[in-house]
Amino acid sequence: MSEAAFTGDHVTRFTPITFGLAFVRAMRERDGISHVPSMRTSLAVPQFLTARYFRIGTLSAKDYVEAAVLLTVPEDQGAAFEVARELLFPKDAVPKHAAAAPATGPALDGEVLTAPDPLDAGPSVLDTLAGMNLDLDNLDLSALDSLMDAQIAEATEMRALDLITELATSDDPAQQDLAQLATTFGGVAELEADNIRDEPQMRRFVLERLLGGLGELAPETIASAARAGFAPAIVDGAAPWERAGILAATDDQPALTALLDQILATNTARDLGRALAFVRVASPATAPRFQSRALASARHLADWAEIVDGLGGFVEPPDELVERSARDNVRQALFAAGTLDTAFRAADDAEQDPERVEVRHRVFDVWADALTEPAPLEVLVDVAVPTPRWAKLTEEATTTFTTELATAVTARPVDDRMAPLGEALRVARLLRETGSSVGKRGGAEITTVALELVASRTRFLPLLDAIIDVGLVPHDTARVLAAGTVLGISEDEIYARLSEPLEQLRFLIESNSQDLQRHLDLVDKITHIPTELLSELIACCVRDTNRMGLALLLAIALGPVLARGLPQTLVDDSLGYRGIGGGENLLLQWFTYRDALPSEFKSRVRALAKAALLDAALVWMHKGVGGAERGLLPQSRTRPYRPGDDLDHLDIDGTLEALASSGKTVDQMSHDDLLVQDTSSGRAGFGVLIDISGSMSGKDLAVCAIAVVMLMGRLQPEELALAVFESNTHVVKTFASSRELDDVATDLLDLRATGGTCVDAALKFVRDEFASQAEQERRVLFLLSDFCFFEDESVLRPVLDSLSALGVHFVGVGHGHVDREVAALFGDRLGGQVTKVPSLARLPELLLQALAWIAAGAQ
Repeated sequence: MSEAAFTGDHVTRFTPITFGLAFVRAMRERDGISHVPSMRTSLAVPQFLTARYFRIGTLSAKDYVEAAVLLTVPEDQGAAFEVARELLFPKDAVPKHAAAAPATGPALDGEVLTAPDPLDAGPSVLDTLAGMNLDLDNLDLSALDSLMDAQIAEATEMRALDLITELATSDDPAQQDLAQLATTFGGVAELEADNIRDEPQMRRFVLERLLGGLGELAPETIASAARAGFAPAIVDGAAPWERAGILAATDDQPALTALLDQILATNTARDLGRALAFVRVASPATAPRFQSRALASARHLADWAEIVDGLGGFVEPPDELVERSARDNVRQALFAAGTLDTAFRAADDAEQDPERVEVRHRVFDVWADALTEPAPLEVLVDVAVPTPRWAKLTEEATTTFTTELATAVTARPVDDRMAPLGEALRVARLLRETGSSVGKRGGAEITTVALELVASRTRFLPLLDAIIDVGLVPHDTARVLAAGTVLGISEDEIYARLSEPLEQLRFLIESNSQDLQRHLDLVDKITHIPTELLSELIACCVRDTNRMGLALLLAIALGPVLARGLPQTLVDDSLGYRGIGGGENLLLQWFTYRDALPSEFKSRVRALAKAALLDAALVWMHKGVGGAERGLLPQSRTRPYRPGDDLDHLDIDGTLEALASSGKTVDQMSHDDLLVQDTSSGRAGFGVLIDISGSMSGKDLAVCAIAVVMLMGRLQPEELALAVFESNTHVVKTFASSRELDDVATDLLDLRATGGTCVDAALKFVRDEFASQAEQERRVLFLLSDFCFFEDESVLRPVLDSLSALGVHFVGVGHGHVDREVAALFGDRLGGQVTKVPSLARLPELLLQALAWIAAGAQ
């Protein structure tokens, strides 16, 4: 193979044979392709190149690229182009003539490259062929050769590639933008599919895509379209923010000023912010001119945040706006303030004044100043801000809460005390989940008081068990012991629940025990280690180089342990050691402690958490009905053969039947007569909305992330539209988009339970998604929430009615304190029901049940 190069072949890195093998191997290793290339492709590539060589007497790099692309199915031609180009022009390759001067980058045609180190060993086509145990002496490839020859004879020059290359390297900026737009809308594969061969045809192609995407185009696309000369054709149908980008790119300042004036007068701050973002991309120097007038239009801190996001840089909000926003709606104001405090922090750290007061602290102070009476503890938990003032108010409110709790509970019969005590423990848990020392201490105090007020021997120990299960710990063991003793419960039984796991932990680490099972048993039994004990145990682990003990401490309190400045090598060796604290536990630790992790460990923990997320989701992917290969409602069908199809998929019966009906004989058969078996995706649409507002715990966020990845892996891309929401809606994917699971998992690690609960925009998103899919036979909306939305029913009814008109069925899951009236509204308008669950741990299971319901055709 190494000596099979043609005299006129300018590619020295490969021969046609070695390139065919390397190309197929690289494509097999690439993620996200729809058809894995087979042995046939590795044979077809050198045949194609050989045919071209004997036709034109020479071969260039462009011929190799065309062979790779044309012999790949249309869905994967973009990937084939990238793989072939990387093989021919690797990043570390150096032109032979570049010894004396830096290389400027190889051209596609005519450049001769030296061969870098041999490719890494990997699964090759020859290995695969050897493993098939084929009887090559008796294998009849004549029919295969005939089909290949016919395909090669019909292959044409890849003029679309030449066209894009010509325009992209043009001196005319308009042509460069046109090439960029063509690439954005599918590139070479789409142009070849539409038989586009010249610039006028490309312009018609791009204009069709622009007109079809108006309202959803990116700022960069709008700017390129305007500079490429499409402004007159698209400006009238564009959304206001897109028109702003068009006018900025064409430097029509009078029209741009008039449009922004109109947006200021009639549109929302969100639209204004979007318009400024489009202007900033199209003409960076123009946006700041409108800054003062735009900011002056803000009526609430949320408006300010939208506008500042469009401007692309932080601007301190005025005191008057902060005060008005805090008085009007403190929760919404705090969310907007949090956005302002964090959105630009990474970019502006070097310029920020370290003495600057965070906007959310200013909002809280204004709200606190306006209080005419002490704020209830439930409200303070909802507006938690880590400041001394919040801490003081929370301490006072906790004292008041426990006093009133004691008064209210003691006035009730013993058999009627569990409801108020359960509500008190809910508040205690919310306090603990603020993450502040005051909140944790307050939650522990309420827990102690609740146990003192039970006054029932039969309920005391079950309540203590439930308290420990949710991670609460009484702050005063002596008072708990006294309360239990009064009821006739022995101290040993109480100590067994309060101290046994911690005592076992101490024994295992202090004795340097390497009993793996005992370590594993403690991972889920301990949720909190007192600070003093943790320091002692960490010192023991470091002294003894006890990786197993340190793995257990990391599995229980990842953030506090890593904050102790331990040797990095010991930590790296201990994380997930022998399975202790790995998997979903590590994912839980990430969501709980990610903001407190030292920088030297954060990337390592993040990578492990991502792997844990994918592994946990993979377990669920193999359960239930449907699947990523066949969809929810699979339909088997046959279609004409395409270059690159595996011959194993040939539909022999269908091919012979079609051949007979056409009147042809077997001798007259060509590759156009071949049929292959294919499975199209189902005709169901599954719209999923997940509420991540409020105070979801790290465990809740971990479950939501697992559920999202599970759905992405279970369903065909066109079957799933998914978003998470709080005050804002964050789209994970649309029906029309396809995302790699790896990328989705990366994004989900940043999932945060912040903001309020605004469902209107999320419902409109899923409504528009269903409306865009005319071929769906079944449409189901799955909504996970507490249904305590900011919008009132008059806002929700119209969008629910529009979903109903599209034939959307409804499956709701409620968690936490569910607003039953709003939940009933969804059920009434969409004809479904809401199921309340005590824990989000069941979310993946419930989603699989919903998928089964869709597949079974339930109405």
